[in-house]
Amino acid sequence: MNTVLQKIVMGVLVAALGLAGLPLAGAYAAAPLATPTPVPGSTAPGNARLERVFARQGRVIQRLGKLYDQYDQGFPRIQKLLDRARARGLDASAVQAALDAFKTALLNNRAAYNQAKALVDAHAGFDAAGQVTDAPTARTTTQSLRAALKQFHTGLAGTGQALRQAIQAFHQAHHNPARTPSAP
Repeated sequence: MNTVLQKIVMGVLVAALGLAGLPLAGAYAAAPLATPTPVPGSTAPGNARLERVFARQGRVIQRLGKLYDQYDQGFPRIQKLLDRARARGLDASAVQAALDAFKTALLNNRAAYNQAKALVDAHAGFDAAGQVTDAPTARTTTQSLRAALKQFHTGLAGTGQALRQAIQAFHQAHHNPARTPSAP
């Protein structure tokens, strides 16, 4: 009889817990409020996204500027390595050809870079700190930057990757692995 009583008590407890989770009164929606007034210093979520996109695009332009600085200097590090390889009697013609193709592509795409840099420098729709001041103008600026950077990327036509692959192939072909001592 003890187990029957336990089953009844457990059933009542389960039913009580199930009913406790149900609402006892209905809920009604409140009338819509007037247009919310923005708090000074706060930004809308869309503005925060525009600010992040603009900051990222600005960093890309900075990296491209450093690349053009290397171009203006004639890529001295790579050229020095190629000269040393030739002095050792190694064939570095594939790497030199890839480097020349990359240099030509950079030269041909300088206009796209200059256009993108001018957009970043003008920062239309953004203040000097990169905060959105005019959302529609800021959106147009980021879209124009995206188009200019896409044009730059398309203009390179994979020459950067080809240069990287040529350097890796040269390194693999001419790398002397560390010699391990033989076992006695």
